[in-house]
Amino acid sequence: MWARGIRGSGVAAIAEDFTTFIALENRQLQAYAPRHDRDGDAILEAQRDVGIKAEWISLIDSQVHLLAPIGGGTRLRVYTRAAKPVYSRTVPIRALQPAIAGASGRVYVAGAGIVALDNGALTWRQDASEPVYASSFEDGSLALATGKHLDFVKPDGTVDQTFTSEEPLVAPPAIAADGSVWVASATALYIAR
Repeated sequence: MWARGIRGSGVAAIAEDFTTFIALENRQLQAYAPRHDRDGDAILEAQRDVGIKAEWISLIDSQVHLLAPIGGGTRLRVYTRAAKPVYSRTVPIRALQPAIAGASGRVYVAGAGIVALDNGALTWRQDASEPVYASSFEDGSLALATGKHLDFVKPDGTVDQTFTSEEPLVAPPAIAADGSVWVASATALYIAR
């Protein structure tokens, strides 16, 4: 156990080894070791000014993915665990959740549509008139909640199956270990098996 007082607000993610990454409102990315010093304080392993105020942070393939609004789109900045830049890309949609892991270096950004990126390059894009919330399966296929629809989408962007709910879906689908998908509206929970 460790402690660290940090001024301001930000977003955080914790790796499997308990390394903690914090993107602060002052545009700093900080990485804290999963151990403490002799006084019980967290050990700051890396820090970098990332030039954006991140709204979302996620850890994908041992990299830190930051998303920040920019105009009508989103700025994606990717860093190593040591806070070294990997790539930066403007995504042409506004993100509404953290970046999502696909398979083999793929990353998805969901919000005012969905975008698939392979190692930073735009592979495909689907725009939407309603918010898109997404989760991915191990093979990189997706469960997308858009309006009243739950779509199962193949890695190439084609829709495999669609289910319709009675009211709009309001959160990313949750994928259970048995492959069932749970998705919520404002008043109900739906399960697709």
